[in-house]
Amino acid sequence: MNSEQSDKLQALIKAELVDVHMDDTDLFRPPDEWGRVFGEHQDKVLTNAAKFLTPAQLDTLKGLAAYDLAERQKQNALKRGALGIK
Repeated sequence: MNSEQSDKLQALIKAELVDVHMDDTDLFRPPDEWGRVFGEHQDKVLTNAAKFLTPAQLDTLKGLAAYDLAERQKQNALKRGALGIK
């Protein structure tokens, strides 16, 4: 990835994902709902990144996004379990 692509991707991530936080009140939402909401933000990044990344770079980004979502969902499940939320 060149510096222009990197700058654009960084700006997209900051615009869509940095401010998406899960606080304790969100733990009471169904896990699938939170995953859908976060996934929609990721999809916006991927859609816009497709305009300037190569197909191989986009595939890598998609893999990273899927991994990130899965890890966040695991963390949320652990928090829910620790608080006794079913």
